[in-house]
Amino acid sequence: MLEKVIERTNLYIDNMPKKERKKYGQFFTSMETARFMASLYENPTGKTRITVLDAGAGSGILSCAFLEWAEQFNTITEIKLVCYENDENVLGPLRENLEYCKKHSAKKVQYRIQA
Repeated sequence: MLEKVIERTNLYIDNMPKKERKKYGQFFTSMETARFMASLYENPTGKTRITVLDAGAGSGILSCAFLEWAEQFNTITEIKLVCYENDENVLGPLRENLEYCKKHSAKKVQYRIQA
């Protein structure tokens, strides 16, 4: 999943001028960093549902990395993502990436985007 989200994010970056991205302070997390950050989450022993806040969601890279990480736990059946993003330019890619992850996850995934 994460590879596809990174690929989609790179398309966004290629089509958005650097000056515009800089104006919003956009920084997109690398795949390695996103996977490392997701791995820092503690094993949710005994939990079937998890809610995660992605406070600067961008294109959804960290949320997707978390979903990918959670796939290893059979006990987790539902994941709710609350994603905050204030740059209207990236809301489209964020929504598309979260839909892609929702479709390809073995978990029941719900998300809410707050702008």
